[in-house]
Amino acid sequence: MRMEDTFFVSYSRRDRNLVLRLVGDLRAAGSQIWVDLDIRPGDHWDRAVETALRDCVGMLLILSPSSVASENVLDEVTIALEAGKPVIPVRIEPCNLPLRLARVQFIDATSDYAEALKRCSAAMITGARKAISLIPSAARELPALSPEVTAKVCALLTRFMGPISKNLVWEESQRVASLQELSLRLAALIPEEKERALFIASVRAI
Repeated sequence: MRMEDTFFVSYSRRDRNLVLRLVGDLRAAGSQIWVDLDIRPGDHWDRAVETALRDCVGMLLILSPSSVASENVLDEVTIALEAGKPVIPVRIEPCNLPLRLARVQFIDATSDYAEALKRCSAAMITGARKAISLIPSAARELPALSPEVTAKVCALLTRFMGPISKNLVWEESQRVASLQELSLRLAALIPEEKERALFIASVRAI
């Protein structure tokens, strides 16, 4: 798991069951998620959490009465905000928002879980875009290893992701060894399942 592609999940252990459901559904939709249950046996828990929080692209904050009362959760939020990382609050139970997040729009998962899941996926893509936008413009040119192919992939992705596609293709093309792998990584950024399948099929036709 590459942490620079991954969202850190901050939550209260009392909410574990619902959090694991949300994490599983987001991963199935193609999102890269890190949760403390990913810590391997023998690793130091506090160091693993610190490293994951430092290296992640952003935070998915699960809001409930238990989490907003947790000093650990509030400390994690503070670290993420001070580092300039996007924080996506998801409210799973009615609760008061922490003061430091009072002006941040949250996703309400208390009534319509399916809609909240879609909004989470979309918000995480937006957060990843912000991180990519920090790359100097001169460095965001598409790589020279196959200009014709990457241009075609970019054109296909633009149908689903808009102008940010050039940045996304550049970012993902630095990490792959084949067109198939590139198509799968890019498809994971498209929120709708049908559109992901259509994009992959279109890339195969190149």
